[in-house]
Amino acid sequence: MSQIPAEGDSPLSPAAALAVLADQQRIVANRFGSSIRIITAAWGVAWLCGFLSIWLMDAGIRSFTLPTWLGWTIFAVLFAAAIVVSAVLGIRSGRGIRSNSANAFTGTVYGISWVVSILGINAFGAALLTHGMTAQLADLFYPSAYTLVVGIMYLAAAAIWRIGQMVVAGAVLIVLAAGAGFFGHPTNYLVFAIVGGALFFGLAIASALQSRSVRARG
Repeated sequence: MSQIPAEGDSPLSPAAALAVLADQQRIVANRFGSSIRIITAAWGVAWLCGFLSIWLMDAGIRSFTLPTWLGWTIFAVLFAAAIVVSAVLGIRSGRGIRSNSANAFTGTVYGISWVVSILGINAFGAALLTHGMTAQLADLFYPSAYTLVVGIMYLAAAAIWRIGQMVVAGAVLIVLAAGAGFFGHPTNYLVFAIVGGALFFGLAIASALQSRSVRARG
């Protein structure tokens, strides 16, 4: 890797300065690429195994059915783990990268929007339950509503940071949210498991291939 000269050394030539810049860009790209692969793989496991565990509570496979407490525990643990992995790797990947006030404001508003949106879904769902929504309809409403929010937030992220993969992820999640309910309960959970898991594992594979291509060009 190109080295930055210490104080008192001769200044870098234009070619050497470009080499240093290219090295730093590759370091940042590799750091983000590695984080994205792990994050999307973690969410792939959460969606596939988490929703599959809920489906197994009601549908089961022949004589195998998960207890309700175990199914929801697996779901909660996997999604909580994916959130922690995303937060930790997101913080680590951003270390050493300077940000201006505009970028900081955008990131803060975007992060708060996630919390506000989820709380809004909870409040709306509670209102529907108060006015007669049955447990069966709630099993259709909540996963689709949350997935719809995630898809919209992904599209917003794609528009803000110009990330093509987020456009694909957001569009797929919105279609999934709109269509899963037509399969009824509990099959809708199986649809979320298969489509959501395939989506995030696909993003992890695409990120790995993209990083390999960048390294090859480097």
